[in-house]
Amino acid sequence: MNVLKVLFLHFLRYISNPVSVDPDVGNNTVCNYALNENSYFDTSHFVYLVIKNSLDREIQASYNLVLTATDCGIPQLSGTVKITVVVLDANDNPPVFDKQIYEVNVSEDAAKGTIVTKLKASDKDEGLNAELRYSFNAHTAQIILQTFTLHPKSGEISVNGVLDFEKIKSYEFYVQAKDIGASPLAGLCKIIIYVKDSNDNYPEIITTSILTSVLENVPLGTEIALFSIKDLDSGDNGKVDFSTKTKYSNHGNSPV
Repeated sequence: MNVLKVLFLHFLRYISNPVSVDPDVGNNTVCNYALNENSYFDTSHFVYLVIKNSLDREIQASYNLVLTATDCGIPQLSGTVKITVVVLDANDNPPVFDKQIYEVNVSEDAAKGTIVTKLKASDKDEGLNAELRYSFNAHTAQIILQTFTLHPKSGEISVNGVLDFEKIKSYEFYVQAKDIGASPLAGLCKIIIYVKDSNDNYPEIITTSILTSVLENVPLGTEIALFSIKDLDSGDNGKVDFSTKTKYSNHGNSPV
């Protein structure tokens, strides 16, 4: 039994049949073609292999058929050939991220080159149609492009600038994954990066008012100074405890 291999894209309609040869003439020559039972191909009315239903390489990449050519002689004789139909890939599937929204945290003291997260997208196509490149969306703000980098192949987002929780507490932007097929398709996902505060600010004492001199006989409890303390950090890092020294010196005299 001969074997014929046929390659075609899923949107093609007809495929020429293999030529059958019968040296007989008249009714004894080939008069009918038949395929084994299948849902996708037909030869009953044409000397062509005809697609009956839509093909999808991602569901079934190949089909094994048996074509039978029969003459009309008596006795009726037949010959067969195996046909392997291989469905070639068309770029009909866009890349899809494993998550539509990535939410991650990064410390504001993260060094340049620190990996914040790694994106993952997949494509049901094959070859170049499934080879992906990651990039920032075209409308991404300049501050984000200056602060983070995105590796086009690995999908890693890394710190590239200085993070400061006190100035920017979070970043939101979109990233796309695009295949490199002839007619590229793309998928999008949203990235939210939360900057976590680190204890990087010293408490600041702000004096509102102070008396430059005080009488030695002022009553106890007399207010001689007013000040406040602030810390730009957040949470526990911004809470301040303060106290006064129990010892002091007076114009060079020994501490009391």
